[in-house]
Formats: sequence, C-alpha cells, structure tokens
Amino acid sequence: MDRTRLPPVARELLWPLLLLGPALPFLAGPAVAAGFGRYGWWAPQAAVVGAAVLEALVGADASGPRHSVHALLDRGPYHRAVLYAYVPVYFGALVWSCSRWAAPGLPIPDGLGLALAVGWAGGVAFTVSHELGHGRLRVERWAGRLLVAPFAYGHYYVEHGRVHHALVATPEDPSSARLGEGFWAFLPRVLAGRVRAGWRSEALRLARQGRGPWHVRNELFRSWAPTVVLYACLVAAFGSRPVPYLVVQAALALIVQESASYIQHYGLLRRAGPTGRHERPALRHSWNSNALVGNILLCNAPRHSHHHVAPGRHYQTLCHVDEALQLPAGYLSMIPLAWFPPLWRRVMDPKVVAHYGGDPARANVSPADKDVGYFESWAPTYDASMLQKRYFHPVRHVVLDHARSLATRPPSVLDIGCGTGALLRGARARFPDSALTGVDPAPSMVRIAHATGREHYVVGRAERLPFPDASFDLVLSTLSFHHWADQRQGLTEIHRVLRANGCAVIADHFAVGWLRPFFAVARKRGRMRTRREVEALLRASGLRPAGWHIAHTVPSFLRARPYRRTGPPLLPLTAVATAAKDPGRPAG
Repeated sequence: MDRTRLPPVARELLWPLLLLGPALPFLAGPAVAAGFGRYGWWAPQAAVVGAAVLEALVGADASGPRHSVHALLDRGPYHRAVLYAYVPVYFGALVWSCSRWAAPGLPIPDGLGLALAVGWAGGVAFTVSHELGHGRLRVERWAGRLLVAPFAYGHYYVEHGRVHHALVATPEDPSSARLGEGFWAFLPRVLAGRVRAGWRSEALRLARQGRGPWHVRNELFRSWAPTVVLYACLVAAFGSRPVPYLVVQAALALIVQESASYIQHYGLLRRAGPTGRHERPALRHSWNSNALVGNILLCNAPRHSHHHVAPGRHYQTLCHVDEALQLPAGYLSMIPLAWFPPLWRRVMDPKVVAHYGGDPARANVSPADKDVGYFESWAPTYDASMLQKRYFHPVRHVVLDHARSLATRPPSVLDIGCGTGALLRGARARFPDSALTGVDPAPSMVRIAHATGREHYVVGRAERLPFPDASFDLVLSTLSFHHWADQRQGLTEIHRVLRANGCAVIADHFAVGWLRPFFAVARKRGRMRTRREVEALLRASGLRPAGWHIAHTVPSFLRARPYRRTGPPLLPLTAVATAAKDPGRPAG
C-alpha cells in the first residue's frame, strides 16, 4: 500500500538523485576531514544503511507519468542527461579512490572501507548501465559497457539481450533464480552461466557468418577490451597498490548486481506447451517494488515487470501495474535479506507457493535431473558444437544404417532423446513415408527441433513416454541412454510403445573394450553398461537382443567420418545394440 504519492512533476525532479550512487565513495573524504579519523573511510557504508532505512520510512509510491506524456519524456534531453552525467561521476570516484589506495601509509582497513564503497557504487551503476545498454544510440550502448568495465562484466550485454530476455523465468535462463535456491548457490551458477550463455550465443552468430568463435568480431572480446584498457591505465597511473582493492570492489559490485538478478525472478516460471515453447513474458514473471527511494536510486529497475513486457521503454516511463507481483519491501532491504538464505526463504517461498495456488511444482524449481538442466543451457548452440561433425553425425549415420537394415518401410518411427531433431531430419531421406516423432525432456531442445524440422516433437522422458501402447514400429535412441534416470524403466516403455515385431536401435557410450576401466565409476551408478548388462536389461524389459555392433572409434572420431567395419575395431567409443519386441514375452 502506498504511504507516499508524489505529484508527477515532483517525481521528475528527483531523478538527479541517481548521481548519489556513483558519488558514494566521495563521502569518505569529508568524513575523514571532519574528524572521524579511520572510521571516516567507512562512512559510505553507513550511508547505504541509511538509504535502506529511509526507503522503509518513506514507503511505496505507485505514481508515474501519464501515458499521454510518455513520448514527450522519451524525446526530452533531461532524463538522458542524468544518465550521461553518471559516467564521469562514477569514473571520477574510481580514479579518486585509486589515488587514495596508492598513497603510502593507508592502513588496510581504511582502504577496505573505501573499496566496499566503490563496490556499492559499482553495483548501483549496473542499473544505469542496463538502461544505457537498452538505448537506441551506439554511444549509449558503449557508455553502458564502460560502466561495467571496472568489474569485467562486458559479456553481460551479449547474454542479457539475447539470452535473458528470451529465456527469462525459465529453467534454462542462468539469471532466473529457482525456488529454494539460496543466493550463494545461485551466485556461481549465474556468474558462470552468463559467460557460457554469452559465448555460445556469440559463437552461434559468428558460425552463421562462416566465422569461428575466436574471430576478432566476437562481441565478447570487444566488451572485455574496456576492462583491459581501464586496468592497464590505472596500474600505469597509480602502480600496483590499488589492484587488491580493485578486486574487492569488483567482487562486491558483482554480488550487489546479481543479488538484484536473484530477486527479480525468484521462483517464477513461464509455462511450456507440448512443443516446448514457453509462453510470452508477462507481468506475473517478475517481482517488483514501488519503494520510492529504491526506485529513484536504482533507475526504476524495481519496476521490472513493465521492463520485460516493454523492453524498449526508458526508465522514466516505467509504471506500476496492478497485476505485477510485489515484493514485501524495497530492493535496498531485499538485497541484504537475500544474503541470508534461511531468512529469505522464510519470507519469499510462501509468496511464490501462494502465487501458484499452493503447488510448488508449478514454480521454477531446480531440475531433478541435472543432465536435463545441462542440455537446456546447451540447446541454443547445440547444433554449432564441434562434436556434431566429429561425433554425433557419424554415430547418427551408423544408427540409421542399422535401422534401415531392420525395417525398410516402418509406418512410424520414434526417436528418444531427439535433441534438436538432427537424427529425424536425416531419417526423412531414408524413411520418406514414415511418421517421424521425437521426444526429449529438455523443452529448449524440442522448441528448436520444431523450428528446424517438419517432424513431430514433444517434451517427455524415456521413463514415461507420452504415447499410447503399440504406437511405433521402430524406436531409435542415440547417445541418450546413459542420461536416463531409470534405464530398465525406459526400456520397458520402449517395449510398451512398440508394435508386435517392432525393433529398437540404441547407440550409446557402452563400456566396451578399453573403455571398461574408465567407466568403472559410471557403471556403479548404473550409467555406462557392458554388453552383458545391456542384454540382461533388454530381456528383463521384454525385448529380444538382436545384435551388437561398434558404431564409432577414436580413429573415426579424428577423421570425422562414420565407422566402417574393415577389421577389428581400434579404440571403440560407441556401440549399437539392436533389439526386437517379443510379442509373447511381457516386460518383467
């Protein structure tokens, strides 16, 4: 509920207060000069606490500019000038702080207090950097990249625009926190996930242009270049003394920024349809706050739902929407709360569960199977992987050869663990009259398969296939068997969906020959199986083993060609097990 409601004009006059964030380190100088001594270097920390208290006292304000004046506010220079002024103030504070750190005789606790002040300023600068990064002008986008240079986060711009906005509030988004996931578990996942997602996205873009990921036009290199130049200039100007403090400020800036990311989508999930495509981002997929102080100091970032629904809107025109989910307090209070996971979960978990009608399974929870989560994150660049040419494609070629030898014209074919649909696209030439269906537990894989092929794809697991009994004449599985959580149940499901005299072809990293000692641990976990174990599982599932063949070897991997049987296999990597349904033998 609002406790404050400012006239629109008064709210517009408050935007220059944004500059208090980057000016935070400058408070240390007057505090020391005023006689606070060594405690003066910690004065900015007291200011941060004071801002959080003030946010709670002032309360919420849901007011905003009328829709009729949005165009006028967007065209005017006032709000952009505030953002542009942020850049020199922030870098001025950084340079001044380096001059203090470089001064001989500065005690470590004093330098640490100043470093934390710079870190808070950097964390707040992220909100302005984010706003500039969404700007239409190239100079604005480059200004946004400069603001994240002190903490080497240039890859944020590639990941944020191409990945986060596309996958927000889904399990595959590295920056959407999951229900029950503590902040300190989320932090390494998001830090690594942003780099990984940004790199894969850029590698895919360059691959479309016929270039490799290490090409000079890689946007990540361009985004990291300002960090290299900045640190080189600072070390040249002030020596090596400021470096440890620069590391401290960068660490705190990243913690503050990713604390905001953690808050914004905690536990919220966009539903996925049977094709794996998620619903469009809506107001209910972000947490928001109308706390006046936090919204002014953080460039209206707490009005996050409106930003995702209309990412082209500038900060001054983001509005409160009644349907948007509201946090119990402002960002300046919720960010420190996130650092204490038991307290955070006590406050937020009931709100998430209540939003989903008391059913936590409808929220964004950690994948029960980590393999599925891995393939979710790999999906955008899966088809561009170097493994496709050297490994996946040759194995698929051998699998289709064996499938054709078992069933020349099967009416219906199922591919379990279909990924992005490459096997079925290849099967179309060999089985032109067959109905081809793929199933995969990773929604992102299924979504890409739908976009690139004419076959039918659904989301589902091998252990619970979403098909009626006796639906298929041929079942294929390529390099997914070792990912099945329950391999016997998966084979039993194959027996169930196969028609009488139907066949199955399963290729996987079976423990054959020289690989057996390397797969010893995986075998204990029921992953990599020997030939004897695979055939025992097939019989127990009501399937009759029909053959065993080597599908790929180390030499064929190095040559990036399908394995051809011209003699004893040298260093086998993959084997193919074929089986037929025994109509008179039910699954055990």
